[in-house]
Amino acid sequence: MSSESFQAIRVLVVDDDKDSADSLARLLRLGGHDAQVAYTGPIALLMIEKQKPDVVLLDIGLPQMDGYQVARKLREQPATQDLPIVAVTGYGQASDIERSKAAGMNLHLVKPVSVEDILTLLRQQEAWLSDPLQVPAMPAHKTHITLVTRRDSEGEDDAAADG
Repeated sequence: MSSESFQAIRVLVVDDDKDSADSLARLLRLGGHDAQVAYTGPIALLMIEKQKPDVVLLDIGLPQMDGYQVARKLREQPATQDLPIVAVTGYGQASDIERSKAAGMNLHLVKPVSVEDILTLLRQQEAWLSDPLQVPAMPAHKTHITLVTRRDSEGEDDAAADG
């Protein structure tokens, strides 16, 4: 991708595992994106309101307010009802994925998620931000990268939850 066509994506990484969240944000910044971190759901909601990210990478197992609750709150607000929300979580059972969909998350990625998968996702989002008429935004609950196709598997063993 040439530097002329590159558009930095504003990303909010929400995860209570500080090392994991900080590491992912650091790698995203090295890739030229504007990445911020929140360690709890309530803080994430405040940051989203003020910073208006282009995409939220949201853990589900958060203290105080879980990721499902955060997603539902965002979908209730006109300003964030279309904000792309990606679950990045250790919760990978079919019921977890269904709960993500019901809460309004666009994608459900099961940890461990590679940085390349995240960057692929951001490139898709970047293309849409550059020309919304040519490339569709992340539609609700659709699979965009192969990692998420686990929800299409026959068995639940493929996506064991690791917390």
